[in-house]
Amino acid sequence: MSSKITNEEIRRCGVENLEHRLRKTRLGWFGLVKRRDENSILRRAMKLEVEGRRTVVKPKKTWSKVVEVDIRKLNIAENMAEDRKQWRQFISCPTLEEGN
Repeated sequence: MSSKITNEEIRRCGVENLEHRLRKTRLGWFGLVKRRDENSILRRAMKLEVEGRRTVVKPKKTWSKVVEVDIRKLNIAENMAEDRKQWRQFISCPTLEEGN
């Protein structure tokens, strides 16, 4: 006989929602890169596109596209990343649809 533990019970123990944690980490990196100089290798790498054909039929899901979705979900703008303290506050707030 196995008993199921709900997500709500897990969160009451102080465990952070995985989706929220991943989004926070991605947007943290995005903010770091965005605050770098325009000629920084990190900024250039963010714009890098790999040429060639994909063997998988699924559409591309790039890091940049996932970050765009994250930014839209939190209803924030890319240029907000310039202010590190404010950016960290924005990305630390969970979205409403996560149930927090």
